[in-house]
Amino acid sequence: MVVVARTGVIFLTILAAGSGFFPNHAKAFGRKPPPHLVVAMGDSITVGTLANTTSSPFLLRSRKPLERAMNSSASTEPIREQAMADRSGWFDAWKRIQAEGLHALLSPLIYNQSTHSWVTGRLLDSHEVRIRQIWKARGRNSSQLQALNLAVPGAEASGLIEQASRLLAQLEAARLENGGESPRIEYLAMTIGANDSCNSTGGPVVPDEVFEAQMREALALLSSGARAAGQGAADSVKVLISAIPPVPAAGAPEFRSHEILPGVTCEKVRQKLFRFCPNLLDWTDEAGFQERMELVRRKNAVLESLVRETRQTHPELEVAFGASVADARFEPEDLAIDCFHPDMSGQKMLSEILWRDQPWY
Repeated sequence: MVVVARTGVIFLTILAAGSGFFPNHAKAFGRKPPPHLVVAMGDSITVGTLANTTSSPFLLRSRKPLERAMNSSASTEPIREQAMADRSGWFDAWKRIQAEGLHALLSPLIYNQSTHSWVTGRLLDSHEVRIRQIWKARGRNSSQLQALNLAVPGAEASGLIEQASRLLAQLEAARLENGGESPRIEYLAMTIGANDSCNSTGGPVVPDEVFEAQMREALALLSSGARAAGQGAADSVKVLISAIPPVPAAGAPEFRSHEILPGVTCEKVRQKLFRFCPNLLDWTDEAGFQERMELVRRKNAVLESLVRETRQTHPELEVAFGASVADARFEPEDLAIDCFHPDMSGQKMLSEILWRDQPWY
């Protein structure tokens, strides 16, 4: 099961995924046609928090899916050697520790990995990689396609408003640098809402009506950004909003008893190190599970309703709802070292599930 959470650490958001979109606009754009952007927004799952770690370091996985994703990647960025590590990357992580010291040990645990994101990841068949391949197959210049990952770990719907504002500011700055031509938003995808359902910091769960109002404001900002970029009903922005995964399922006995190391279970990790979302995970019977699932279902109902509303109120946005994630079934082995976020295999599954839900490509 894959879940999304607040983090107890403040992470730096990785912008532009090495795309050249930011920070040197003049050099990146010049008088060339403005780029088309694949934009990622939302919370920790979208930015790939901890996705380069795993809760199953000693489980020998098949290398074929990762190799296939890397071989088919249209990215011009160099692929780091450690991405091909056996045993989920831990062998090469150890080599890095020997070569680089303690920083190499800590960095995989605390840095976001937009290269591992289901939206912008270059080390898996992410949506950006898939769109790039489609562009090439259709004879389009895929070098014009650039990625921008604005997601922030722990973000709630209120944080999505901030991310949308940052996107608009960057589009305007790029437009001014490029003689009045704005980058085009080819595709925008997000996961949001799990943190609005959690109370990891001990505070109350965000009320559904507050969540709805904040999401509506964020979508209105995205609509204004699309209009500012010259995109209207005939050239609308494709927006995929993922449903919230069934977070409480990660509280099931098979997840709690899953061993990261001999004698070190996910239950211990959650109790001692990563106390994420206890209000959704701490249940002992079916009634408790369904009670917690109802919190998630209500937020998903808000998202689905807003998708229908936005299609009518903001023709600049062609919005689709990634409903399949709400019923997705993941395994304990698809979790990162914190027994909460998706690891590489979890991100790959999300990419596949949500790709089937998008109607455009």
